[in-house]
Amino acid sequence: MSDTAEATLTKWGNSQGFIIPRHVCAAANFRVGDCAIINVDDKGRIVLDHKKSPRYARRRVVSIEELSSGWQGGKAGEEWCGSDVGAEVVE
Repeated sequence: MSDTAEATLTKWGNSQGFIIPRHVCAAANFRVGDCAIINVDDKGRIVLDHKKSPRYARRRVVSIEELSSGWQGGKAGEEWCGSDVGAEVVE
């Protein structure tokens, strides 16, 4: 399999980006969560270099109960029992 591929520059929010195929990332030893330093050389070519930083990875599985253990608000689906506040009509 070749380490080259075509990509189209696409609008991505307020930025622009290329989707880099998995086989190209693997050939360049980039994995999801890696950081890169982006430079443009004197010929106008974009160059990506590995940035030495820790990879993003969740170190352990967290249950939904653990994530929500400190939640003080209402529960999903809980019926509203307060009085009407705005222009809504409750029938």
